[in-house]
Amino acid sequence: MDKKQMEEEMKQVSNTIEILDRELKAKGNKFFREVLGINIFDSQNYPFVAQWKTDLLEFIQQCLPPKHRLLRFYRKYRQSKL
Repeated sequence: MDKKQMEEEMKQVSNTIEILDRELKAKGNKFFREVLGINIFDSQNYPFVAQWKTDLLEFIQQCLPPKHRLLRFYRKYRQSKL
């Protein structure tokens, strides 16, 4: 694949990701069930995507403070803005 073909492929991938991002923002995971008729996170049909989701969620949970601390922070923040 030459440089021009690679750039065209990346443009197509980028356009597809933009559409997916917009639909996920609007509909969340329901997008896949309603529009495509599939559950993209189904581990039986899509084991690698399902594992990626699991790994990503575990990583995020490791990076965040405990839930009770987050709630306390956001409650105080919200009160300060009222």
